Amino acid sequence: MKVIYEMDQATLSARDTVELAEGTTVKEGFLSFVAPYVEQGYSYQKEQVFVVNSRMAEEDDVLHDGDRVLVFALLAGG
Repeated sequence: MKVIYEMDQATLSARDTVELAEGTTVKEGFLSFVAPYVEQGYSYQKEQVFVVNSRMAEEDDVLHDGDRVLVFALLAGG
């Protein structure tokens, strides 16, 4: 199945279609998406918020063919 991942963070901005196995979770897909960038030396925020098809998603939600995943860094302030 093909899933589109998109993220825009200070250290890594990327958009790519990722080929994933059926039953892949949001977090597993994310790790597949960022792996090539990490190998090139890019870094990313370790805490993420995921939006799948315009709806908030949990890390363990299962993805489906054609899903679009937006990845946001979890921010904290004070």
